[in-house]
Amino acid sequence: MDALVGKGLKILWPSDELLLFYQACQALGGRRWDLLEERSVVGLLHLLTELGLPGERGLNLDRPPTELTTPEGVRFLAKLVETISQEIQVDPPAEALLGTGWTHERRIHWLARLGEFYEMLRRSADEGVVPPYPVLLSNEDAIECHLYVILAYLDDITEMPGTSRTDRLGVINAVIDYLRKTGLASRKPDLLSRLHQERDRLEKAG
Repeated sequence: MDALVGKGLKILWPSDELLLFYQACQALGGRRWDLLEERSVVGLLHLLTELGLPGERGLNLDRPPTELTTPEGVRFLAKLVETISQEIQVDPPAEALLGTGWTHERRIHWLARLGEFYEMLRRSADEGVVPPYPVLLSNEDAIECHLYVILAYLDDITEMPGTSRTDRLGVINAVIDYLRKTGLASRKPDLLSRLHQERDRLEKAG
């Protein structure tokens, strides 16, 4: 796994999937850059693609590379993220840009990660440089994307040293409530069962 981190957010991304994202950004960016700063962003993505090893391809926007310290560079990468998000809403996405093998679950994971990364880029820039996320998801996709985000947060705090049992139980209960309120509980019975089992285990451990 690789991580995109910064501005209070953390996104874990399988290395091969992040590599595909970088390659898609390069394919799009190579066709539309006009400024030196935009060309530099394409060069950065190429470097991460060619030289980065699995587990070393992530980005830390709290300590950004030089290419992402200018408004033009951050805005350009955010625009690429937006474009790829729009491509992934098409089922299946364009094979020439994003390959094959797109299941519904994979699309949701990508849409959730891209939305979070866009927000990370927006927070990393001065106000007004990157506009609010302009991609409009269907109601169903938006509900599932939010589920993915809160499950990722649950995984994160579970692995975080010092996280209390109470905090973990609070997030588990929030996920269970979300599944019930959105109607996802009946569609994801295995997930609901695992959450109940983990809640029972934590309550007994107390």
